[in-house]
Amino acid sequence: MRRLCEIDTYRMLALMAYPVAQAHGPVLGGLEQRLHEILDEMARASGAAAERAVLERMTALSREVERLIDANAFRFAAGKAYHRIVQQRLAELHEASISGYQRLTPFLERRLGPAMATCAATEERVESLARRLARAIDLLRTRIDVALEAQNQEILEGMAERTKAQLRLQETVEGLSVVAISYYALSVLAKVVEPLASHLFGIDEAVVVAVLAPIVVVLVWLGLRRIRARIAAGR
Repeated sequence: MRRLCEIDTYRMLALMAYPVAQAHGPVLGGLEQRLHEILDEMARASGAAAERAVLERMTALSREVERLIDANAFRFAAGKAYHRIVQQRLAELHEASISGYQRLTPFLERRLGPAMATCAATEERVESLARRLARAIDLLRTRIDVALEAQNQEILEGMAERTKAQLRLQETVEGLSVVAISYYALSVLAKVVEPLASHLFGIDEAVVVAVLAPIVVVLVWLGLRRIRARIAAGR
């Protein structure tokens, strides 16, 4: 009699998960429908803004599914544990078949088995929904990452083009700087050298300027190049 009372008690405890599984049916149907709509929207989404909006909806749906799992995982696990205890207690009875009478084990299993199968199917359905959501979120994040990488590549290419333009402009400015500095340096140097060359050696002023011009240009160019090398080394 004690074993029979235990069997009936654990049977009732196991069946406490069945109403939870029944209540989950419409909720899961709504969540699966929302996932289907979001997947259709993801297939049609184009552009970073649209994909981020779809990702936010998926994330919100994933949070609802996780809350559903956390709220009922204990009840489903307890139902399976109590069902195993019922099966153990029935095995301990060591029933023998008697003609014209039905044994207790098949009688209870016909009533308890479908309820437990429903609970297991509902639990698997929730977990399957969570896995589908996780795969969809990973896929969408991959799409967003690829789009961001493409945008970053375009930005880097634009920066490279601007850098090349700046280098060309800098080279042009340096060339003009060489000309301007050489011009002023040659003017100052010519004022000092021309009188000495004219009086001491009788050399014409134009000849003096023609001789000094390439020397001054080369010296200025070397000086600017050395300054640029020092700046680059300091960076």
